[in-house]
Amino acid sequence: MDDHGSSFAEIEEVTGDDPRALLDRPGLVLVQFWAEWCSPCHAMRAEIERFAAEAHDDVAICAVDITESPRTTQHFGVSSVPSIVILRDGETVHRSAGAKRRSQIARLVAGAR
Repeated sequence: MDDHGSSFAEIEEVTGDDPRALLDRPGLVLVQFWAEWCSPCHAMRAEIERFAAEAHDDVAICAVDITESPRTTQHFGVSSVPSIVILRDGETVHRSAGAKRRSQIARLVAGAR
């Protein structure tokens, strides 16, 4: 929270390997699929953190480590990292691979609303 009482979205590390942890969430969910060994993933994480600092609390932001969650990764059809999947009420509305900048992430989320 900042000095004005606004709440910011936080990045939640999704543990376990059950796609329902994401599918059962209502509303808009941005999911970053990443791996510890992936340098572009770490760069994109910084961009997602910048986006999260500006995001409203109407979007959940989650991160899934593909090494720890192979079933979830396969369920969402992720074959390369970093990747973003955006869900709206459990339905995939956007999927893309490759590192993105904060402004690109913001446009993807705006388009999914």
